[in-house]
Amino acid sequence: MDFGLTEEQQIYRRVAREFAERELAPRAGAVEERGEFPWDNIRLLAEEGYFGMAVSPQYGGLGLNALTSAIILEEICRCCCNTGAILQGTMVCAHLLEKYGSEQIKLKYLVPVTSGQSIAAFAATEPQSGSDLTSHTTSAIDDGSDYVINGRKAFIGNALEAHFVVVLARTPSRSGRPSFSWIAVDRQAQGLSIGRREKTLGIRALSVAEIAFRNVRTPKSNIVGSEGEGLAILSSGLHWGNIFLMTEVIGVAQAALEASISYAKERRSLGVPIAQHQAVQFMVSDMATELEMCRLLAYKAASHYDQGLPFEKYATMLKIAAPDMAMRLTNKAIQIHGAAGYCQDFPVERLMRQARLYSIGEGTSEMHRQALARLLFREGV
Repeated sequence: MDFGLTEEQQIYRRVAREFAERELAPRAGAVEERGEFPWDNIRLLAEEGYFGMAVSPQYGGLGLNALTSAIILEEICRCCCNTGAILQGTMVCAHLLEKYGSEQIKLKYLVPVTSGQSIAAFAATEPQSGSDLTSHTTSAIDDGSDYVINGRKAFIGNALEAHFVVVLARTPSRSGRPSFSWIAVDRQAQGLSIGRREKTLGIRALSVAEIAFRNVRTPKSNIVGSEGEGLAILSSGLHWGNIFLMTEVIGVAQAALEASISYAKERRSLGVPIAQHQAVQFMVSDMATELEMCRLLAYKAASHYDQGLPFEKYATMLKIAAPDMAMRLTNKAIQIHGAAGYCQDFPVERLMRQARLYSIGEGTSEMHRQALARLLFREGV
């Protein structure tokens, strides 16, 4: 296996890093502290074409493969995780629309997303049910040329700013078994309402809220994929999305490592920089090793997807490993900073709060451990 990046991928990394350090990093702390949707950052991402980086040129995108897109997202999250989280949520919707949507859907919803004119929200979780999808109650009833949607979705990222929502709902069953479908719904649809914004531990600029549907009518042509295909689409999209979700937290961990090395070179104790103390050296060595292991796993999952090879196992392993790595790494970063690390004047406390989301979002680590175990017992290593 070739672990090297192509010259083109190295260029994309360099350009993304320079962009993120110049435009995003200087205000990343303020974006988190204010907790306001960073529209200026979003416009800059759109100008760079990053909202369409994983979308084919046919729909206005850059047509980049998963690995190159992951590299770019890592650099964005290294400098501003809030901005990267908003981007990733929209990327997942764009992926579903391009892979499963009709041509009409793609022109109506995907093209505006690709140009950065439209923000999307991915709505699956419900107030009383997250990972247990078969117990979800949001329904879409066939009413001639429309679906009539009723129900509630909870903890939805981009909820307040989204121009449309891709929602998972129960649809009429033809076999007696639960049937789910994905349906695109306009934000302005009558009967759709957004709840209060949640006050989150970290990534506070990402608006997270409940979305309620009360007799919301949407054309049946807005279905994404075929009726009843919702769970299969979710499985495929979830694994693809987890590559990028975990790329986010790898970027956060990279920022924590770099901050720790920089601080250890400057902070002095017993007459020398603390970087010369063995305890700090051991922590930094462990941090760098764990981070690189997860990065390689992310690259392997993305590379397998790009080659049309089975990638789900590696994406699941990544979803298990990366959040735990990031929490250990950001915790050590605070330890290296000492009292300064506990203060908001330094970035590492923010990075630790942000890292905590990733063992919960898009399926808990426990759920993914169960899924991986079932896969291994069925198919072997």
